[in-house]
Order: sequence, then structure tokens, then C-alpha cells
Amino acid sequence: MTSDAPTQKDEKADVLDLEASALSEALEELTRLPPEAAKTPRVKELLQSPDLPSRFMTLLSMVFGILAIVCFGLLIMLYIRHRAHEKALRAATAVVTVAPVPVDTISETLGEFHLFLSPDKPERIELRVDVVAECSTQEACDYLKDHLPQSRDLVLPVLSSATREEYLDSASKRLIQKKITNRLNALPISGKILQVQFTDMTIE
Repeated sequence: MTSDAPTQKDEKADVLDLEASALSEALEELTRLPPEAAKTPRVKELLQSPDLPSRFMTLLSMVFGILAIVCFGLLIMLYIRHRAHEKALRAATAVVTVAPVPVDTISETLGEFHLFLSPDKPERIELRVDVVAECSTQEACDYLKDHLPQSRDLVLPVLSSATREEYLDSASKRLIQKKITNRLNALPISGKILQVQFTDMTIE
């Protein structure tokens, strides 16, 4: 009795080893692929395949892939342009604060000027500005009032020839006002135009 027990245990162990070995070989056989199956077919081979449906599906996949790349690129471009346009709109509108003309000053308003800056350029920048002339005598201001269209014709070319940056810069804006003053002083007025002021100005 005692001599048979180890023999039975050995036989059971051998059977288990054989079963494990057979199972391992079966799994290896199932997972082992032939070289032809592991090889990925190339696009050229698919296009030259004698199977018409395979060629058609390959060509269709290529067309859809190219269209997807083009559409994705267009979406990115539109997004970038939209962001740039929004940024330009936010930065385009500028309301310039100007000091009011003193009450005791002899002055005459030339009215509001509504125009586009640098009309020869593709970028259209709109300017609205009120121009007021300060005079040395009441007669000078009366002359501007009586000859308002002629006075405005002298002012308009100076306003339209300046750039947005010049209006936003204090020193450049004073030069624009000085040019207008000099042109108004060329009129046959009794007295002198001391300076012109921009009482209200919006650039957009």
C-alpha cells in the first residue's frame, strides 16, 4: 500500500504536465500567423489588385483621406482668420479724448467731418471729428462762418491724408492741427486763426 501511493502521484503529475504542454502548443499554433498574413498590403499593391472592389475601396479611402485633410486645414485657416478679425475689430475703434475749448475763447466750429483715412489704401479706416477754429478776432471767426464750405474744403484734404497712428499720437495730432491752421490763415480774413482744436474724435 505504501509503495503504490508515490507511483500514483507521479502518474497524475505526468498527466498534468502532458496536458499543459499540449495546451501550450495548441495556443502557439493558434497565435502563429503565416508571413503572408502578417504582411500589410501596400497601397500600390491594392491599387494594382485584380480584385475590382478592393481597388475601388482603396481609391475611395484615399479620396476621403485627402478630403479630410483639406477640410481640416480649411477649418484651421478659418478659425485663425476669425480670431484675427475679432482682434482687429477690438483694436480698431478708438475714441480720442480731447480738451474742450475754453468758454472765453473766440471760436467758430467748422462742423463734423466724416471721412475715410488714406482712401488710396485697401484698409478703410473711418474718422469722425469735430473741428473748431480759435480766432484772434471776432471778424476772423465771422469770415469762417460766412465762408464755411470754402473753409471745410481747406480742412478736408489735411484730415484725409493723415493716418490712424498720427491721430492717436499727441505730437502728430498737433502737427495735423497746425497744418489746418496754416491753410485757414491763407484765407483773406481780418485777423488770424490762432489754432484749431478737435473737440470730438472717433476712429474705427
